[in-house]
Amino acid sequence: MKNVYLTFLVVSLSTTLFAQQSSTGVPDTVKNIAKNGSTGAYTISSNGYLNHNGTGFGNAPITTNCIVNCVSDYLYFHTFNFNIPANAVITGIEATHTRGGCNSGSWAIDTLHIAYNGSIISSPKRDSTTNMTTGTLGSSNDLWGTLLTPAIVNSNSFGVFINTTGNGICTFGQFDLRFTIYYCTQNSNTQNVPDS
Repeated sequence: MKNVYLTFLVVSLSTTLFAQQSSTGVPDTVKNIAKNGSTGAYTISSNGYLNHNGTGFGNAPITTNCIVNCVSDYLYFHTFNFNIPANAVITGIEATHTRGGCNSGSWAIDTLHIAYNGSIISSPKRDSTTNMTTGTLGSSNDLWGTLLTPAIVNSNSFGVFINTTGNGICTFGQFDLRFTIYYCTQNSNTQNVPDS
């Protein structure tokens, strides 16, 4: 009599799923950073605490009396309190900000850079206005020319530098700022499939 042995081989199949998610934060604090060629700093109150009330900053940074060809110092907005998962891959950054401008016929340009540890780490984004308005820069697949990790984004030193230039009689004001971080997370689902 012959014995027949059946051998079962267990094959592990792994599937990886990616789902884009987003998280939006507002900065808690701001400070002036000197900029070469600046004609003045923003006025910051309450030791830089912005006191966001859900629609805008209770203590908005403002600079006035720009007459012609004004250039502000940088404003360094930081402490966004993000909590992006450590295994996430960041795919895009979007900034939405409400800012002041100039009288009719003049203009103000805001230049935004992503910053980390008090230094610029991205390409610039620019937006212009002639009056107070809300602008959106970036998107879910725009990394602003930089590479971000969850550790960087979750740090209190992650933020944005904004400086403003103007032509005419202007009031520069940064009244609201929100950053949306878009990211994908990796989930592994393993199934054991018997194979004979």
